[in-house]
Amino acid sequence: MSDETTSAAAIIDLWESQADMARDLGVKPYQVRDWKRRGWIPPEHDIALVKAARMRNLPVTLEVLALARSFRATQAAEAV
Repeated sequence: MSDETTSAAAIIDLWESQADMARDLGVKPYQVRDWKRRGWIPPEHDIALVKAARMRNLPVTLEVLALARSFRATQAAEAV
């Protein structure tokens, strides 16, 4: 993932569908939709998210999640 695409939305879009991601994480599909809309994946899902990504051979690691949070924080700071 490049810096430009390291975002919650980009991570969510790696799954074939938001429903697939929700099923993998044991959450409701509306939660994944809300995460994408907000641009933020709650950190309590990090470990499950990395494990689910590994099972699907998707490039999501704890480092990628940290970069996505950093990207979001930078965007928020620039908006001020």
